[in-house]
Amino acid sequence: MVPRVSVAIRAYRRRWLDAAVGSVLAQRYADLELVLYDDEGSLGDVAAAADPRVHYVRAPAKYGASGRFLAAVAACRGEYIGLLDDDDEYRPEFV
Repeated sequence: MVPRVSVAIRAYRRRWLDAAVGSVLAQRYADLELVLYDDEGSLGDVAAAADPRVHYVRAPAKYGASGRFLAAVAACRGEYIGLLDDDDEYRPEFV
């Protein structure tokens, strides 16, 4: 089933990533997927330990900021798309 909302995290730093992922998965609105776009290449364990709503995408190459943005959005399936940096968090009612 296709989710109504997709939230993409363009990730390349592990330091705060667990908190960012947790903040998306704790949303009061539940019909969502989290696209974890791994631009660093070694963050798959974060996605594997998370939740079935997490869709992990490992970047095939290093892209600049705009390239990461476009690739992360292209992996989203939802009607609405949100973006979150790997060092930020959503409040539970954001979505």
